[in-house]
Amino acid sequence: LAYLWGPGLHTEPTSPLYYTLIWAIERVVGSSAILLRAPSFLASLAAIWLAWALARELFARVAPALLAALLLALAPIEVFFAQEARSYALQAAALGLALLAFSRILRGAPGLALYATGAILAIWLHPTSIAAIIALNGAAVVSTIGTTRLLDRRAYFRFFAANVVVALACIPLIPGLLAPTTATATSWIPALTRWSLESVIGQTLAGPAFDSHAQRIAELTVLALAALALLPPWRPGRRAATILVLAPILTLALMIGISLGKPILLTRTLAWLLIPLAVALGSLISRYRAPVALPIGLVITGLAAAALIVQLRQGATLKEDWPALFAQMPDLAAPTVLVLAPHTSPAAAALYAPTATSPVRLDDGGPPVPETVVMPRLFGTQTIDHAQFAAAIAAGTPVWLIYRRPEYEWAKQETARLPPPKRVIQSEPGPNPAVRALRW
Repeated sequence: LAYLWGPGLHTEPTSPLYYTLIWAIERVVGSSAILLRAPSFLASLAAIWLAWALARELFARVAPALLAALLLALAPIEVFFAQEARSYALQAAALGLALLAFSRILRGAPGLALYATGAILAIWLHPTSIAAIIALNGAAVVSTIGTTRLLDRRAYFRFFAANVVVALACIPLIPGLLAPTTATATSWIPALTRWSLESVIGQTLAGPAFDSHAQRIAELTVLALAALALLPPWRPGRRAATILVLAPILTLALMIGISLGKPILLTRTLAWLLIPLAVALGSLISRYRAPVALPIGLVITGLAAAALIVQLRQGATLKEDWPALFAQMPDLAAPTVLVLAPHTSPAAAALYAPTATSPVRLDDGGPPVPETVVMPRLFGTQTIDHAQFAAAIAAGTPVWLIYRRPEYEWAKQETARLPPPKRVIQSEPGPNPAVRALRW
């Protein structure tokens, strides 16, 4: 906790609020997997309610709200983040709250305090929320234009004042966002291309289990949404269009623009957009007459349910199964050398193999990021280079190398000049498991 609110504010790009919550849960009620995932689970339930409330706010009929809640409940990526002890489910709920409050502001109802609360929580949960808040401000500016404007000058200035409060509340996060490690923290994210953009969108829609098919899913979904909106034309009204179309498009455009220089576009940074998308889909489907709406609704919910089933069946292979991995590595005491890939955290070994020899980190000469600077410092992990790694193997010392899925290409190059390992352990069968260990 002292690190999170001390040096961490100046070196760590991730906001400290979520991990402070986890710190409190660990010390008050315990650190079991269920307890640590409980905030994400509860936040995902809150997001479903927010989708319902947003649809009821925008549309008179109840059908769009029912469909929106159902579609969000079935969304694979929402369930995925609901099962993670990470901040993304809470971030989505906070942004959903800000979006609901913004929709109330656009019809002249009270909502400024609710909006500021959601915006502040979202940014303190994850800094990429800043893009969403900027997009909402852009949508507010557009709402002041035209003869049928949604915000008059007085209402807009009140909204602007609420955003000043949000900005002042988030000032402590500025040093972390400007830190050298933050500048390189996204170096592992692929450069923005058409293919990477489609892959992120496809995984956001269908879940990470469809990684290899994500691009095709994204392309087909865009065509299907266009058909639903244009045949017959979708006319949701200016306020609903601002909330469900303009604000999400501005968010996506801003994220893409930033990613042209500094890649930040990931499924986790877009997942909250499923809230307005679910509401828009609910409205799109329910506007058809009953004989047409029913089969369309069944097809869409059926596809979502099928994707969720695939996600749940393959969910165990998407993350590192550290307990199972270390259970197959009994010889970790000295003189064995436990070597971690550059971006593999020493936290896993500290928690699941506490009696093992202290691991060392293999340096790849890459830019400094929190995983390669902060985590080794916190755990006292020493760093070695390739020559020391190869020398230990040549000397006959028992050596383990552990690396995760994102480091497979690096591991191929790193081990190409070494003797073949005597043993290979991986978290699950297949050519691309979440984590793998090699022993010499």
